[in-house]
Order: sequence, then structure tokens, then C-alpha cells
Amino acid sequence: MANSNLALRKSLLCFSLSFVILAPYIHSGLKANVLEVGESDPGNELIQVVGNDTDLWHSHQRLATMDAVHRRGLPHRGAAVLVVNRQLEVLLLKRSPDMKTCPGTWSTLGEHSHPGESYEATALRGLAEEINVEGSTQLHEVWNTSIYEHLEFADGRIDNVWLKWYYCQISPNTTKLSSESSSSAFIPLKGMRSFLTKLPKGKLCKSVVNFEVRLLAGDALQSSRHMSYEDHLVLTMDRVYSLLT
Repeated sequence: MANSNLALRKSLLCFSLSFVILAPYIHSGLKANVLEVGESDPGNELIQVVGNDTDLWHSHQRLATMDAVHRRGLPHRGAAVLVVNRQLEVLLLKRSPDMKTCPGTWSTLGEHSHPGESYEATALRGLAEEINVEGSTQLHEVWNTSIYEHLEFADGRIDNVWLKWYYCQISPNTTKLSSESSSSAFIPLKGMRSFLTKLPKGKLCKSVVNFEVRLLAGDALQSSRHMSYEDHLVLTMDRVYSLLT
């Protein structure tokens, strides 16, 4: 009888430990899962597929490779950072020709959010990983909310991302490019339209065939607006310029 009770207690203990380990992955009958692994490359890290911009580790937790997210248009989260110097010029990065997304094109600094990572933490990680800026960098929000961006690329890829835009000011000599970028340039905030006009077609990372941006009001999407990504970028640069002057 004593041996039976001991065996029962051991079984219950094993069950309890298993439940504790699996609890974060099981909620309301939904299991966390890797939707698609795909081939292994630097741009194919696993990121979280979300239902809304506050969905960090909730019941709809799913993971997918970055490639699968963009091929299937799965919604995810990320942060963009406009790095500005004291001359009110913004940093643009020319992406490495080896990158899976937008090879050899110019872009602002941006990062996809890791599972459970806040927008601010994503932005700070991006600064550290892409231009080697760490420590007490002070981030400022460009807009007082996250926005939802829908981008359709000419090759059929779709980017549906909950994005928080930030800006920060640094000294140019503090940056050091990662292997994701082949070069960089500082462009006047008020000169972005001129720069984009002179840029050869297809040389802006998010040169897309359709772009839609939506602002949030509480949990509801509103102010849906179709525009070119170039117009959206210039609008964002103008906003940062007004905040700094």
C-alpha cells in the first residue's frame, strides 16, 4: 500500500511538472507552434505572429520564420528608428546584397520584435545590432501610437506589421555598421523628398506596389489611408523635423 501511494505521488509530481513546463504554450486549447521553419539563413529567424499590437505572449502565440511571415502576409510587430545627428540629418542604411529582404537597397533602421519583446526594447536592440549604439540612448516616439502598415511588394511578398516609430539623436562617429549593411549616409530631414526623387527605381527598400497605413484609436483601426511608401516616409521625416525644431 505504501509503495502504491509513493508511486501515485511520483506520478502526480511528474504530471504537475509537465503542466508547469507546458502551461505557457497551452491556453484555451491553442498551442504555440512553429508555422514554418524553411531554410536556414541570417534573415530567417523566428518571429511572433500576433493578433494585435499588444499581443506579446498571449493565447494566440504562434511563431514563424521571417520568410514565411512575408510570403504569407502574417501580422507581426516591429520598431523603426530614425537616427538623427545634430545637423538634423537622418541616417539611411544601404542593405547588404546578401540580405533576403530588400538586398542592395536603402532603408531606415528597423527590427522585427522577438516574442514577448516591447516596442522600445525592439528599437534599442536594433540600435545595438545594426549600428553598435548601446547604453543610454534616449528614444522618443514619432507618433503617440503604434500604426498598422500593409505593404505589397512586386514579387508577391506582403508585410503586415504593427509598427512603432521612434527617433533619437546621436553623434555620427558613434555608429558602426553590422554585416546587414554595406554602407550608410546622413540625409537632411527636409531633403528626403529630393533624395527619394533622385534614387533609381527599386533602390528604396520598401518600394512597393501598394501601401496602406492605419492609425489606432484604442483597439480599433481607423484613418485608413492609401499612399506611396515614399510619401509616408517624407511625412514621418517632416514630423520628426517639427519635433526637433
